[in-house]
Amino acid sequence: MYKRFHINTYDDAEPTYLKKSETHPFNPRVSKIGLAKMLAKEALHLNKELLTKEGRDYMLSRPCIYGVFSRPVGGFWPVKEKCTGCMRCVQEHPDMITVEHNPKFYFLEDSYWMPERDVRETPVSRVHFEARTGKILVRGMGYTGYFAGQGWDSLWTDMSEIVRPTRDGVHGREYISTEVNLGRKPAHVDFKAPVNTLDAPLPILFDSLPKNMTNQDIMNATKRAASEIGTFFIERLENVLLLATPHVLVPLLDKHNMNLIDCLESAPAVEYVGNRDVYESAQTFGTPVFARIPFNKDVVRHGTRLVEDGVDGLHVYANYHGMSFDSNTFFKDGLKDLHYALVKNGLRSQVSIIASGGITLAEHVPKAILSGADAVGLDTTIPIALEYKLKGNCVLPEKSSIQQRSLDVMWGQKRLVNLMASWHSQLIEVMSAMGVRDVRRLSGETGRLIENTYISEDWLGETIV
Repeated sequence: MYKRFHINTYDDAEPTYLKKSETHPFNPRVSKIGLAKMLAKEALHLNKELLTKEGRDYMLSRPCIYGVFSRPVGGFWPVKEKCTGCMRCVQEHPDMITVEHNPKFYFLEDSYWMPERDVRETPVSRVHFEARTGKILVRGMGYTGYFAGQGWDSLWTDMSEIVRPTRDGVHGREYISTEVNLGRKPAHVDFKAPVNTLDAPLPILFDSLPKNMTNQDIMNATKRAASEIGTFFIERLENVLLLATPHVLVPLLDKHNMNLIDCLESAPAVEYVGNRDVYESAQTFGTPVFARIPFNKDVVRHGTRLVEDGVDGLHVYANYHGMSFDSNTFFKDGLKDLHYALVKNGLRSQVSIIASGGITLAEHVPKAILSGADAVGLDTTIPIALEYKLKGNCVLPEKSSIQQRSLDVMWGQKRLVNLMASWHSQLIEVMSAMGVRDVRRLSGETGRLIENTYISEDWLGETIV
């Protein structure tokens, strides 16, 4: 019987490795002397009314609907983790309460993960929330962030509200498919030709991380999460042999490890870096072969030539800030150029494109697919979700590193499963708002993208922020 794809979430993936001072964006401060004076004044004013329940309730009422002052001692010991920065307490008691930004929450060494200004959340806190709960982060009390920015934030998606009422996202009666088929497709209909694709229930794969950005615990947690979800984990061949779960692991070959291919019994697909010799080794299992190429000025020519030579797909990767390796071009523009070039040469419908690098948040996934990708690969988001800290500004993969420590693999698996559940729900919401019920139809639909720079300058003569 057909079953809708659904990711079951865990409710026991609470923060474990972060210090408590790093989990909240605001520090509410209450003058203890001022609070004591106010309580004494109210007690004298209420007098005998304190003997009634209404009087006691008034005396013990807290000016916070989120529970910042919910402890028995109230404002003498605020629950900082619950503060959302709504400022209601400050408005009611400006002479006694202040709410400041928590510098430990906002201080990150990697600029790509830093918000452009002090807001109620950071990209890191958003990923932590999604990995902890498996839900979509929704904030009330008004939005104080930018409406547009650099990189992925310069793209808006076209929300066609006039769609069938049953197509209402996560809870809709009409199913929205997020399944992708990665690999080479026939140029014409042939019912006898075998179909040889990498089929994943959602267009998100876990990508390989360099040695200093991962460890055995991270790889094991990622492998287990991929197996539970049904997606795939791209990893270097020597690590694939150690992880020993071939049905979810896509080995990454290069000239240094290609001789180990005979040690592997099977693989759902193979990815390679290098010349023709490595490509021929990658064809050992007769499964889809993807060429891994860097995003640079030569990506269009290089990618087109590889597709013409017979590869089943391309895995284009940018640096960890989503930029080209040799120019000041952002990834979205390179994906569009490659997509258009393959369309022009009549090759786009035959091959798949996987994109990785700088895709760190849920909203980046549909934007990357609209720009020309078929699926995306997760990289730095994996250690962030597992509460690792990046060391310095992690731009180039080979020069990036994390603060190493051990990890509870089961806990890590739950965090990554929750993260994918949240991202899956957000992808469905975006697709439903656009009236699209199959993610495969979303690939390269650049007409549904609104470029902030072009639109705002055409309409207003200036860029919206």
